[in-house]
Amino acid sequence: MKPNNYDLKIAKNVKNLRVANGKCQKQVAFILKITVSYYNKYEHGLRAFTCGQLQLIAEFLGVPLFLLLQE
Repeated sequence: MKPNNYDLKIAKNVKNLRVANGKCQKQVAFILKITVSYYNKYEHGLRAFTCGQLQLIAEFLGVPLFLLLQE
């Protein structure tokens, strides 16, 4: 499924919160059990995160899930 505008906003939120928390793509990819190159596709809007992935990312970053979903 091709990501829509909302998916792109979520990807931007994930990236911004990841950077703000001093985490690298490699660390997030590791907790999602995917490669860095595959994770990169999520942050660039080529793939859409699943609900489960967003929950893992929020827990890893120590932020509430709703921050990833804000428009």
